[in-house]
Amino acid sequence: MRTFSATYTDAVKFNRKPNEDYFLASEKYPIFSVADGVTRYVAEDLRYSYPAGARAAAQIFCQSILEYLEKEFEKGANPQEETIREALNFANDRIREMNENEGMTKSAINYRERDFFDCVGVAATISRSALLYGYLSDCGLALFNKNNELLFQTENTLKPIIAPYMQMEDVRERRELIKKELRNNSNGSGYGAFTGEQEAALYYRIGTVRVHSEDLIVLYSDGFEPYFQFPEFVNLLRKGNTSTLDAFSAQKAKENPETFGSDRTVLSILIS
Repeated sequence: MRTFSATYTDAVKFNRKPNEDYFLASEKYPIFSVADGVTRYVAEDLRYSYPAGARAAAQIFCQSILEYLEKEFEKGANPQEETIREALNFANDRIREMNENEGMTKSAINYRERDFFDCVGVAATISRSALLYGYLSDCGLALFNKNNELLFQTENTLKPIIAPYMQMEDVRERRELIKKELRNNSNGSGYGAFTGEQEAALYYRIGTVRVHSEDLIVLYSDGFEPYFQFPEFVNLLRKGNTSTLDAFSAQKAKENPETFGSDRTVLSILIS
């Protein structure tokens, strides 16, 4: 199999916030992960809040997924869906440790400038022609056959949940309420994020799909989700040409920065 990856920073806010995405592919086994750190802003004026823990959370997620699943492969285990669940739990625990080290506990946060460092993410592995995956919220995975026809794509579970809140004009209030009322809501009616809270597990989406020769697997952060409407995008991932994808993404971001220009990361795997 052949992997290809690309990540781009926000085309509008590039000089005001870092790229908070992260991705990793194991050099030993077919294990892959993509994560998107959740932006925090200083509540009063919406300046970016430092330290930049969002990217750190995304990095910890990806590293933890590889660490856990590589150990499973080394033990000779045949990963199952429960293995994916355990890997997600392991990553969430590591993010909890980071937050505790930074003094970010449930009793200490205010959902504004003091909030959990967190991320959403997707993890995948291949075992005996089975693609096992797990994800939260708006990171996702898509599978295309050799003709670039879409066979499967995960659901963006975040967008419909927060949609009613997006009508609020006060951005600060909107962001606070979304996190306070919806993030890792214990009744399962909100959305999930890897904050270190156990309730994140209520929102895991885990599954298995079969893969075949010449199939293309794509893990992505939400910034690339709207790109799937372009057949050329999928073809570029199959070809794995960095400079061509750079130019394509830059052009789309220039045409419509709000839709195509946010932080965006893609990791594709071409099955041999």
